[in-house]
This record gives sequence, structure tokens and C-alpha cells, in this order.
Amino acid sequence: MMFSTPIVYRVSMVDGSSSVQNQKFRSSTSVGVTSLDASSGSAHYVAFVASSDDGKAKDAVAKDAKADGDYGGYALYADNKGKGEAAVGDGAVLVSNDTQTLHDAIDARNGKADSLASDGGFTSAMDKLPADSLVRGYVSTQKLAELAGMAALGGAGGSSTAAQTQALAKTLDSIDSLSFAAWANGNGYRLTMRSTLKQGADQSPLVVLFTNVTWDLATAGRDEAFDGMFDWLSATLTLAERTPHVRFIVRVHPAEEHVLTKDRVLDWIHAKWPRLPANVTAMAPGTQASVRTLTQMADLVLTYCSTTGIEAAIYGKPIVVAGAPHYRGKGFTIDVRSKVEYDEAFGKWLRGDLHPPPDAPSLARRYFHLFFLRYHISMGWTTSPLEPPFALTIRDLSELLPGRNRAVDVVCAGILEGREIFL
Repeated sequence: MMFSTPIVYRVSMVDGSSSVQNQKFRSSTSVGVTSLDASSGSAHYVAFVASSDDGKAKDAVAKDAKADGDYGGYALYADNKGKGEAAVGDGAVLVSNDTQTLHDAIDARNGKADSLASDGGFTSAMDKLPADSLVRGYVSTQKLAELAGMAALGGAGGSSTAAQTQALAKTLDSIDSLSFAAWANGNGYRLTMRSTLKQGADQSPLVVLFTNVTWDLATAGRDEAFDGMFDWLSATLTLAERTPHVRFIVRVHPAEEHVLTKDRVLDWIHAKWPRLPANVTAMAPGTQASVRTLTQMADLVLTYCSTTGIEAAIYGKPIVVAGAPHYRGKGFTIDVRSKVEYDEAFGKWLRGDLHPPPDAPSLARRYFHLFFLRYHISMGWTTSPLEPPFALTIRDLSELLPGRNRAVDVVCAGILEGREIFL
């Protein structure tokens, strides 16, 4: 099932000056997604590359494609392997995986179709991004919401997936657009993201919950204020029932989609709460929603033992921790010891009296570096540390002798001599 509506998504590599689909935009390369096949998840795209010599551009394209007529003053080419099409003309090379998409792009450059140059939202969003960006991106979430809504009505992926897609469409419909940019400075690469709410959209406060997978050792023996993660979820959904003016998003751990899990959080929610409160959205593990995006949208973040709590603190969000994860008590989270304290913390947030601890972002960044970059030690014993199949790379026990592997030496010294186990 194909839903064709211009998503108006652009990722542009900034370098030089040119016109992309009739928009004046400092760019030498740009990519746009124009339609989505909801059944397969595939998208139609068009890529733009500026050309200073159309003749040379045609010669270059002709090496891997055959001439296929012309359209709108552009010479058309078909890929020899049947994987795409190209058009050359007017100082540009356009590449697409769909004929109609390619023609639409040519029409836009010829002034015969809508273009981003006349989109006030686009120009406003671009003006607010750093001028020296290496990469810029723009997403019209209204178009994405339209696509998601049509996909849900079409029943793509079954009733459960359609319900989740409809919930996603509802969330996207409240946002007018998203934009982002990456740039470099003396401290390395930086990324910024901006969102613009739709005029008249629901601007009620947003609470985001991040769950763990039930078999995660990070939750074993880590109960503090509740009798397990499900007890915490139940109490939080009860809070949601009592506060219909607050939006809640439950972000189910993405590992539940591809790792064998007996007790799935989403199944538990549907079993215990067959009719979720209208202000609650439970995001399935396969939903494409990043921790960064959800955290930046959130006004309050709730976790049990999820390490996303560290990221939330880095972004300056108040983060209430109900379990006893390794980062609890490190000075950048709001730690509760009982259900009463949990309810009190939520009440303080509703009144506007709950704030992150002093220096929380700085402390969280330092802890993040310590935990993920120094505390985790790669031993180099297997072919892959994350993805199966796993296979040992050690061929002889002599490889474990002192002086042969620094990581092994550090760990053994930590165990035998009580030293700090850090690289």
C-alpha cells in the first residue's frame, strides 16, 4: 500500500551555493523523502547534487546508466541494474528510485509545483539553525502525521500496529516541524534539534517513562520504592488517570522487538489496562522514536532502572528514579525511597516546584563518560561483543598470561589487589 504525499524532508550537506527544488539554499547535496510504502516500510526519495558542467555530468551518469529520453528540459537516465533513475539539467543531477518522484522534483525546479522556498515554516526553521552548519535537516511532521494516519486507516501491519501508528500520527499532528543541524567547533562536533508546535496544538505538559526489559540484570535486586517495575508502572498509570491534563508516553524498551522476551511490558500493559487513559500513549518497541527526541520533548522523565535517566539529566530534565540503578545517588537525579515519596515528587512537579539538582547536566556528563567509556572494558575475547553468533578468539591459554592483555591485567589486579577497575 503506497501513500503518496510530500513529506518535505531534507538533509543537506552545506557547501557552496545552489538552488534545491526551487529553494535558495546554501547546499551542494540534498536528499528528500516524498512518499512511503506502509506495507514494506520503503520510501521514495530524490537526491540533488549541484553540477557546474551539465555535459560532464551527463558523461559521468552515462557510465552506469542508459539514456531514457527527456522530461522538462532534463536528460533522463535509467540505471543499468534497474535500481534507480537520474536526470541531468539546469546545473543539477537528480537521482531517485521512482519515476514520478523524479518528475515531481523536475517540476518543482521548473516552478510548476510547490517548493520549500515558499514555505514560511521551512525558511523560519532554517534561519534559526547555525549558519555554519555542516549538515541541515528539516521534517514537516504534519505530512508525516498525514501518512501515518492513512497507514493506520489502511490497517497496515495488523490491528495492533495500526493502533500504534494512529497514536504516532496523533502525536506528530501536534508538531508543525522538526529541524536539526550538525556543526563543528574547537570542542568537536555538535548537534542541535528544534521543534515547532502546531498553532493551537495541545501544549499540556508531557511525562515520558522509559522501561527496562524484564530479564535485564540491571533491574535484578534493584527495587527501592516499589515491588518491581510492574508495580511502578501500575502506580504511574494510576497517576495518569488522576491527571488527565498531563500527557504520558510509555517508551517500551526496543529490545523487546528482537530479543526473546517472555514477559513483555507492552503485553502486561494491555492485559492490566485494556483501555488505557486517553492521555497515555504506549509506544511499541518497534516504534521509531529516539531517546534524544522523547527526552527533549519531555517536561518530566520517569525511570525505574533505565540508563536513559543519565541522558535525561544531561539534557537538564528533572528525572525521578524509582528503582536503584547504578547511577542513583550520584547527584543528578531525584531519588525516591517509597511510594509516598514518588507521589509527593510528582505532586511537586505539577506545582512547578520540582527541579533538577544543581549542576545535574555537568555531573551526568562526567558520569556518562566514566561509566560507558572507562568502566566498560572490552576484553577482546569474542568475535562480537553485541551481536550473535559469538565465537571465542582465544586459541591458547597463554594469551591470558600477565602482560599479554592489558584489559585482563587490569581486571585481575582489581580482583586480587582491590584496585579500581578502570582503563
